[in-house]
Amino acid sequence: MVNLEKLDAYLTSEDAPEKSMLLSDLDGFLTGILCSQDLIRPSEWLPVVWGSKEPKVDDLDQHIWATEAILERYNEIASYLNSEPPYIEPIFWQAKEGHVIAMDWCEGFAEAYELRPESWREFLATPEGQEWTAPVFAHLI
Repeated sequence: MVNLEKLDAYLTSEDAPEKSMLLSDLDGFLTGILCSQDLIRPSEWLPVVWGSKEPKVDDLDQHIWATEAILERYNEIASYLNSEPPYIEPIFWQAKEGHVIAMDWCEGFAEAYELRPESWREFLATPEGQEWTAPVFAHLI
């Protein structure tokens, strides 16, 4: 199981690449990648996570650990989606007042959409695709 607190601490630290995703965005992004009709390889999507093909990092060991943790989270999400019945456990932020903030997760999911928009358009044209993605895209309007 991924140490999400440690991963969150890294992603929000000055040690992480400057334009890297934060935890909730990352979680939505990984879910969107796995929900894609196309196989998207880590070599294509990891640069999106880090905000660059060659992210500047100060502590290489910590960055390697974070990359491994991200791949582990990817595998966790894949196992959730491949279970019977499929389910997800999204990582949403919680405001100080107690309400849940889903928008960042949904924005991450939408970034995955941008990697394969044509494939997603075909899926979204189906009743099943509209039903599955309506809650996500409703947060982006």
